[in-house]
Amino acid sequence: MNSIDLYSGIGGWTLGMKLSNINNIASYEWWHEANQTHNFNFETTHREIDIRKIDVKHLSFDKNIDFVVGSPPCTQFSYANKGGNGDISDGLVDISKFLEVVNYLKPKYWAMENVPRVAGILEKEIEKGGALHKFKHLVKVIKVVDSADYGVPQNRKRMIAGNFPVDLFDSYKTKITQVTLGEVLSSLSKKIVTDPNYGYQINRNEVTELENEASLTPQEERINRDAKTYHPIYNNMSFPDKLNRPSRTVTATCTRVSRESIIVEAQKLSLIHI
Repeated sequence: MNSIDLYSGIGGWTLGMKLSNINNIASYEWWHEANQTHNFNFETTHREIDIRKIDVKHLSFDKNIDFVVGSPPCTQFSYANKGGNGDISDGLVDISKFLEVVNYLKPKYWAMENVPRVAGILEKEIEKGGALHKFKHLVKVIKVVDSADYGVPQNRKRMIAGNFPVDLFDSYKTKITQVTLGEVLSSLSKKIVTDPNYGYQINRNEVTELENEASLTPQEERINRDAKTYHPIYNNMSFPDKLNRPSRTVTATCTRVSRESIIVEAQKLSLIHI
């Protein structure tokens, strides 16, 4: 079977296709750094393409496309952007283009990932009068899932929309063992690092970015503890983070002092940020 990957980033969907023995025919991304990382990861030579400017009539492949997958930018939809006041209409341009490609190629299955908020937006916009109403016939599934239920060692809720066997998708939750933060840290501390899901092994000295952060200062420890366990508005959080469950959502930015930071105990009971 064959697939293409829209808004491919560094290649998460592409990797999933390859692990499933599905031939990824093409990937499309316009951010240079992400696309080059993708090329390094998969030894490909994809050039940067502005997906918004693609004329679907020019999409031509010598094989049938069975899967269209991808992750349109979430910037305009995320609550992290201006408290949720991003430009929704601009974000819908990418989702519309994604659906336009699906409508043209008519794959057997398709799946699109985004932040949970998009579930409600998509449900609204495919109805009569909505910006995506002409694509309503394509959308068979809209659901929010937690990646921790599918073996990822962090709680991360995402929206998945598309046309795929949803019962089969849901059934994997009963077959997958939840992976904890402690299991990951334990594996990374050994000479031979073992992936907790797939069993792949690699020498620890070949794994990059394992350098420890400096332990928190007493002041940083106090600020973190107060922000997490005594917040006057938001729910209390564990401090340090518990190792017997999946991690909280890992953010892209390393912050030593914030509610979002992940703090675990170092061996000598000092606290360290990862």
